Amino acid sequence: MTDEELKEEQDLARARQVQQLLEDPIIVQAFADVRDRLTQQMINAPMGDPSLIVGSHAQLQALTQVEQQLQRAMETGKLILEKEEQRLEMESFLDEDPVE
Repeated sequence: MTDEELKEEQDLARARQVQQLLEDPIIVQAFADVRDRLTQQMINAPMGDPSLIVGSHAQLQALTQVEQQLQRAMETGKLILEKEEQRLEMESFLDEDPVE
């Protein structure tokens, strides 16, 4: 197995793990709860306390970045699978008997 194939296998395994995480109801609910709590903190922050708004906003951005990173890892796996499917289709096409 080449280094590239090994890396693809590792990326694919990681993508499967991430997909399981992102589909886990507990994780989905945790992200939603944290997002809602931070949003409520920003909405309910007193006008004289901009640091609470800024802090909540920064935390909300960090949460979004975590979600985006997980999505990218999952998309990498999808791309690897598509590439593998295309390779197999090409091999199958090349292995077919030519039409006479």
